[in-house]
Amino acid sequence: MKIPQDIIAACLLPLLYLNLAGMAVGAIWIVALSQWPVLWVGIFAVIFSPYLIPILMIPAGILSHFMGLYQKAGQAAKERRMYVSSLAYIIMFLALFCVIIFQFVTRNVAPAALAPGLLWAATSAMTALLIWASRDRGNVLIVTMVVAAQLAMLVLVLLRFFSGPLPFWMTVALCGGVIALVTTARIRHEKKALRQRSR
Repeated sequence: MKIPQDIIAACLLPLLYLNLAGMAVGAIWIVALSQWPVLWVGIFAVIFSPYLIPILMIPAGILSHFMGLYQKAGQAAKERRMYVSSLAYIIMFLALFCVIIFQFVTRNVAPAALAPGLLWAATSAMTALLIWASRDRGNVLIVTMVVAAQLAMLVLVLLRFFSGPLPFWMTVALCGGVIALVTTARIRHEKKALRQRSR
């Protein structure tokens, strides 16, 4: 069954409020444990994400522009390469954005404050992305990728809490893999739905 696009978009605000609540709890908990220096990276990400993320997404926009040009020219192979490149860039950007914040906080917080550190790292990274995505809820693909990033962060939190620290690039690969898997499933679902409607 096809999931209506408005249901996906409707996930954004509940997730945003949930992550904001998590940030508040995490911040209070971290301050109580005298680990407040790790808070700045999350605060910076949330405050400046509406301005910084669009700038960092410019390469994806350029690739999408060329994709449109190739589409008009009927060059399907080049159009597909631009489409895949644009998606790959967005996925890598989301993965790096989440993991850099996650790794900074979890590697600089005291072992006794790991739990609030994980909470702060995950919720501050996701709050920044959700604020950005909520400005264009009609872009279902971006919304899907951000929701997938939320799932990836949950996986990272669980792995870090129960298994210990992972190497940086392994963490990036894991986070990007989850986002790519969910995004690919969504694209295939949309293509299948389009084929069914065209019959």
